Amino acid sequence: MGKALDELKGVSSHKFDYETWIFTVIFNPKEVNKEKIIEAVETDEGQFEVKNLKIIQ
Repeated sequence: MGKALDELKGVSSHKFDYETWIFTVIFNPKEVNKEKIIEAVETDEGQFEVKNLKIIQ
């Protein structure tokens, strides 16, 4: 899970919780934006569609 996120510059870490089906991504918004992250997840993980996005600062 999340191999496409490994290749995105600006993503420092990510994890997937198989119980809740939640991706947690830590990223630098100066290097990558949320749209690129969503696109990477939805493209690489075909069965996923991002429905809720919460940004915590």
